[in-house]
Amino acid sequence: MQLADLLAGITRKIASDELNERVDRGLIALLRPYMDDDSLCGDERSGDSLMPSSASPTG
Repeated sequence: MQLADLLAGITRKIASDELNERVDRGLIALLRPYMDDDSLCGDERSGDSLMPSSASPTG
C-alpha cells in the first residue's frame, strides 16, 4: 500500500462523514498536515475543516 492510497481512503471517509454530519475532528487533524494550501475544496465548510491555514481556497 502506498501513502497516497491511504490518504485518499482517509479523505474519502472524511468526505462521507461530513455529508452525513458525523464529523471526526481527530481524523481531520491527522490528515491536515498532508493538505496543500493550494488545494481546492468543493465547498466552504469542507475547506474550513481540512485546510491547514485559516483561509480556505473555495472561491
